[in-house]
Amino acid sequence: MLTLGAACNEDTSGAIAQRVGPTPSAGGLAKLPHMLLAQGAIKIKLGTEPIGAIGVGGAPGGELDEGCAKAGLDKISGRLK
Repeated sequence: MLTLGAACNEDTSGAIAQRVGPTPSAGGLAKLPHMLLAQGAIKIKLGTEPIGAIGVGGAPGGELDEGCAKAGLDKISGRLK
């Protein structure tokens, strides 16, 4: 999901889900097979270059999942080179 976010210039999967809205149109992202637009992932950048993503699922709410992903990224960010 977040790799798609990187392609769309979004930093989080929640930003994509919010942009599409609760009732996406029949076109675009909504037509991709096995696509779930949900909050819980963030982009990993080295400087301004996207290099990957980290995603979390399972908490009772996407904002908590995204918070866990951010905490994980914060923990490892000093090792990114």
